[in-house]
Amino acid sequence: MNKNMLFTIWVMLFLVCHAGTVLAAPMVKFHETRYQAGDIDQGTIIVHTFTFNNTGDQPLSVKVNDCGCGGLKFKTPAAPIQPGKTGAITVSIPTINRKGGFKRDVRIETNDPAQKEVVLSISANSIETLSIVPQYIDFGQIKKESINKKNILIANTGKAPFTILGVATDPSGIVAIAPSLHKITVKPGDKKMMEVSLTPQAHAGQVSGVINIKTNRKIITEKKIHFRAVVVAD
Repeated sequence: MNKNMLFTIWVMLFLVCHAGTVLAAPMVKFHETRYQAGDIDQGTIIVHTFTFNNTGDQPLSVKVNDCGCGGLKFKTPAAPIQPGKTGAITVSIPTINRKGGFKRDVRIETNDPAQKEVVLSISANSIETLSIVPQYIDFGQIKKESINKKNILIANTGKAPFTILGVATDPSGIVAIAPSLHKITVKPGDKKMMEVSLTPQAHAGQVSGVINIKTNRKIITEKKIHFRAVVVAD
């Protein structure tokens, strides 16, 4: 075997080994990166699992690069995903403070040299099935012992009836509610008007408090209406 033949064989072996080194890497392939939850009742916790495969030939590591803002929670694999195996990332998003359409992105870091970051998206339309307007009442400047009234509209914009179990105020004694909504059932599409009367007894200054409406709903069982006023001297 001459020197040229030996050199050619050596070069071929080197290239094969070098090529093997380059190809030895994890490869992440998500089955989906977007999830549309559709119309949901406000307060629903959206839970979805994104699955992925390691199509490479080295262990695949993934981690969520997210602050968890807005109550987001996630569960990632406890160990690297071996070549040819499947992993999963479960994401849960609360919607108690969301109204209308929204999208939440979750960034995933991997050790795949060709895809170091993957963005997963969850979107939905959060429907406020227990609607209260307004949710904040500003009586403005009022006189001590004067009677000041505001109306609140309670509506069922969902598909199932609910019952108002009671209305509580804090502090008590300065706000009156009429009519009494105790054990009142609100059917889908129904609206109930509630009159709030504020009669401050305190000295001049700011008065504030909360009206708490309790229901038998499974999701968001109660809602709060904040109020304030500035009592001025006669």
